[in-house]
This record gives sequence, structure tokens and C-alpha cells, in this order.
Amino acid sequence: TSQSGQITNLQNNLAAAGGPNLIYNSSFELLASNGAIDGWALGGAGTGTVSRVASWLAAKEYAARVDAPG
Repeated sequence: TSQSGQITNLQNNLAAAGGPNLIYNSSFELLASNGAIDGWALGGAGTGTVSRVASWLAAKEYAARVDAPG
């Protein structure tokens, strides 16, 4: 730090950041026998439909789409 107490230089390494993904089927690749996204369901009092769609972020990956009336 400088005399004023402000940070003037940072040396960081993000190589060890993160860890294993702890969310089951977070990439929505697995489907249940009924065709639904395995491990994911709507909750609460609302109604709607959950479907798996192609992700626009990365090729060959999926996203979950939730259509809810409102």
C-alpha cells in the first residue's frame, strides 16, 4: 500500500478459484424417462412449462426455458 493507505498493486492468481460444480445436471444434458430435464421441476404455486433448448452461449450445450403465464 502507499502512504495514503490506498492499494497501488495487486498480484492475484485465479487458477485455483472455483471447484467442482455442485449443482446436479446444471448443463441440462440429462433427460428423465418422461423427457423432462432430469433433476429440475417447477416449484411453488405457479404454473408453467419447462423445456430444454439449444444454448446461444455455446454450441452443443443446452439451456432451460421456462414459459409461465402472466
